[in-house]
Amino acid sequence: MVEPRQAPRIPSSAPTPPPGWGPPLGPLPPGPPRPPRNDRAVLALILGIGGLLAFFGARLGLFFVFNLPLAIAAWIVGRDARRRIARGETPEGASAAQAGLVLGVVGTLLGVLAIVVWALVLVLTPDRRAVVLRVLGG
Repeated sequence: MVEPRQAPRIPSSAPTPPPGWGPPLGPLPPGPPRPPRNDRAVLALILGIGGLLAFFGARLGLFFVFNLPLAIAAWIVGRDARRRIARGETPEGASAAQAGLVLGVVGTLLGVLAIVVWALVLVLTPDRRAVVLRVLGG
C-alpha cells in the first residue's frame, strides 16, 4: 500500500505566505473619488410621479390641491438638477432630471386644467349653462 504524501511542516514561530504569493501588501490605497451624486434629479422624479399619482388617484383631478404643489416642485427641482449637470457639478442623473422635469410640466398642466374644469362645473349651474349656450348660439 502507498503511503499518502504529507505537506512539509513549517515552524509555527514565523508564519510565511504560501509559495509564490509574496509578502502581504497591507492596506490598499483609496480609489478615485466618486463624482458627487445628483440627489435633486431623483427628488424631481419622485415629486413628478407623486404629482401625477395625486392627480390620477382622485376622480377627475379633484385633488389638484395636492397635485399642483408636487408637480410645480418637480418642475423646479428638475430644472435645477439639469442646470447642475450642465455646469459640470455632477455627471449623474441626467435622465432622472429630464423625466422629473417632464412629469412636473405635465402634472402642472393637468392641475391647471383641473382647476379650470372644476371652476366651470361649480360656476355654471343649469340656468347659467342655458344662458351661455344661447349666447354661443347653441
